[in-house]
Amino acid sequence: MNSSADIEHTGIVHSVGEHGITVRIEVHPACAGCQAAGICSSSGTNEKFFHLPFQENLHKGQRVHIVTSLSNGYKALVLGYILPLFILLALLVILLAAGCSEIIAGVGSVVAVAVYYLALYLLRNRIEKKIKFTLKPA
Repeated sequence: MNSSADIEHTGIVHSVGEHGITVRIEVHPACAGCQAAGICSSSGTNEKFFHLPFQENLHKGQRVHIVTSLSNGYKALVLGYILPLFILLALLVILLAAGCSEIIAGVGSVVAVAVYYLALYLLRNRIEKKIKFTLKPA
């Protein structure tokens, strides 16, 4: 890592195009070191793909580091997990206090979170401008 204020992952350039670069990183779950990982259904690795603006001198198959600041990581955490949880719980409590049945309150809360994630998806270009990732050769 560069400094204590950076988050860094190592990946491999998956593709290079005129519109940007796609980098593949493997995400290993916390239980990867567990002795039962071979028989556990929740263990294993999965891949994540990052689409980043074009940078010169990078080619397919090259190992790179994807770096972002810790504050950007916190922004993503709040937008992706904390706000939707707050919306879900707050709406659930409000609807139950208003006298709605548990089913209506539960479905209404889940629909509200789905609408939130749809709005997040529609605003992805604006969010992308605020949460920046940089690439550097490994």
